Amino acid sequence: MEYAVLFGRRLRAIRKSQGLKQRELAERVGKTPKYISQLETGGAQPSFDILVSFTRELDVPLFSFFLFRRDEDDPKVLRKRIDAALNRSKVGFLKQVNRFISDIKEP
Repeated sequence: MEYAVLFGRRLRAIRKSQGLKQRELAERVGKTPKYISQLETGGAQPSFDILVSFTRELDVPLFSFFLFRRDEDDPKVLRKRIDAALNRSKVGFLKQVNRFISDIKEP
């Protein structure tokens, strides 16, 4: 997956977590809603100036836009992370995870 797409997903997640519409963010940073949409879908790449505007208007550090992992689609990596997390877990948490998995898996 391209970094522009991963960046766009982070931008969308941050924007939505603050309850903003694309139009509202666009107004705050002096851009068009279409441009924000293009960024969020990976169709455009941000300039440094717009990144700084996002950090100011969304009140988040610059690095928060780049907290993505390319390997989240790799089942082997996911299993390894889950196994590592479960191996460090206490029984109560393991019971909760078991109930959650039982609730979401198909019968």
